[in-house]
Amino acid sequence: MKPEDYLNSWVPKLYGIQPDARGYRKACIDEIHRVTGISKNTINTWGALFENCPEHVHYTLKWVDSLNRIRELVALTVDIPES
Repeated sequence: MKPEDYLNSWVPKLYGIQPDARGYRKACIDEIHRVTGISKNTINTWGALFENCPEHVHYTLKWVDSLNRIRELVALTVDIPES
C-alpha cells in the first residue's frame, strides 16, 4: 500500500487533521513512525508524498490498514491496551 493512500485514510481519523491542513505532514511522519518504528528523520527524507520509502513499508502499511479496518468493523478502539 502506498504511504499516501494509507495516510489519506487514517491520519484524518486518528489525528483529526485533513490533508490540506497545517500539521498534516508532521502527523503523517508521526503515524509512519508509530506503525514502523523507523526514525522520524529517516521518514522525512522519503519525499513529499513518501514516494521513496522502502518496499517493506508498503507491506507494513497494508497490514496495519487491514488491522485498523477490522477494528472499525468490530467497533474496537485503535488504542487497545497491551497485555
